[in-house]
Amino acid sequence: MASPKRKKTPKNLALSPELLEPDFEEGESVLIGLSGGADSVALTDLLLRLSETMGLCLTACHINHQLRDTESDEDCLFCEDLCDRLEIPFIQADINVAAIAKKRKMGLEEAGRVIRYNVFSQIAAEDEIDRIALGHHADDQVETILFRLFRGTGPAGLAGVPRQRGKIIRPLLSFSKEEILKYLKKRHLKFREDSSNLDTRFSRNAIREDILPEIEKHFPTARQAILRLRNIQTEESEYLGFETRRLYESLVSITPGGSCIIDLARFNQQSRWAKRRILRWTLDEMTGVPSGVSLETIDRVLEIAVAETGGASLQQGFRAKVERGDMFIFTNIDVKIKRRTFEIDSSLELPEVNSFLHSRVIPIKDAILTRQNRGLTVHLNRQALKGKLHVRSARNGDRFNPLGMSGTKTVGDFLTDLKIPTPLRSEIPVLCDTNGIIWVIGYQIDNRVRIDRARIKPQTEEIAETSKDEALEIEIVRHIESEESDDLENGR
Repeated sequence: MASPKRKKTPKNLALSPELLEPDFEEGESVLIGLSGGADSVALTDLLLRLSETMGLCLTACHINHQLRDTESDEDCLFCEDLCDRLEIPFIQADINVAAIAKKRKMGLEEAGRVIRYNVFSQIAAEDEIDRIALGHHADDQVETILFRLFRGTGPAGLAGVPRQRGKIIRPLLSFSKEEILKYLKKRHLKFREDSSNLDTRFSRNAIREDILPEIEKHFPTARQAILRLRNIQTEESEYLGFETRRLYESLVSITPGGSCIIDLARFNQQSRWAKRRILRWTLDEMTGVPSGVSLETIDRVLEIAVAETGGASLQQGFRAKVERGDMFIFTNIDVKIKRRTFEIDSSLELPEVNSFLHSRVIPIKDAILTRQNRGLTVHLNRQALKGKLHVRSARNGDRFNPLGMSGTKTVGDFLTDLKIPTPLRSEIPVLCDTNGIIWVIGYQIDNRVRIDRARIKPQTEEIAETSKDEALEIEIVRHIESEESDDLENGR
């Protein structure tokens, strides 16, 4: 969706910092995706000039994909030198894209794209940066639409990528590659040429180098026609998006670990058109690639949903599976919750499941025993705790004594009794003390840390007011956010 205050860029207007002004607020911090290519160098120079009047706080990030040996190293040095001369803080991330692509069974292009957005989003979150500025331009938009069309997209894919999505902003999206090169020439700015951009074994390069030029031989205004189609489709998609989001929010829930649960009984009451759009929206949220899922994939998942049985492997290591009347879309890789010490009267982040644990000491008279089962807030007998507390993933063979039961159970059997679907079990953390599990978080506490009602209700109010016994209140708070991303190549 476009920036709310964004005005249409007048035609035939030379690229200049003033044209980027509507995309930013005064004093904002901006992370620039700097590849060293023409687009990202132009964007960096434009934002530096704009910062003189708007007080922008700039940082540049270069990601070394480690795919081109010395050429990749030279790109890094070029970007670092550029930032040194411009006095812009520089961050370099070295990522072995080939290894990750192999592990996740992804193509190099796709893996690199996903990694870039994950890195940018992580840096922006850790450093509390307001915007992530990327150098995509109008020609990128044309290539993306053709790429999606050839791969089998539905109508939503023809809308291309938005100028703004969450923290991500693409200020050059209205300008062509030719206009960007003219700007660089006028400013006497050098940039790096990525030799891999000429390798037509990669689909997007083939579109840029071979297919589009051949189309333009017969249809000289093809790029303008594609962008016009994109504008029309974007307007229609905005309207349909409101209805799709309404259905999505009523039929799909997101777990703390980032999996999706679809209510199949209600989902299958929708029209085929609506079901396709809901699935696309869901998969976009899962993969972080808006409109990056092919229609073939959508229809494969739809077939499973309608049959209400079976499963399928999807792109980027995700899987769809029907279990207990719901469809689950989740990663094939189990969530591994790192062991962390949890101090009393403190907060602890659990990033693997997008959650925080909070604890505080309260008078035992204020403790509540109701809602201990499946509660997000529990009250424990502080005096029964042994040693330091810590949080981790459940392990095979872990046992505890669920509140109200006479004996112990394995965590696995306990979750089976509660009919917790298999795909979601790795997302459930356990809280332990020295003697073992005291809370299967979000579900049940151990019997040994329960609070006796007799201790909560003394014989007289006077005793209640003066009792020094304390309880420990622990709460888990979910923070569920989708990553911002798209399926364009960054800054080239």
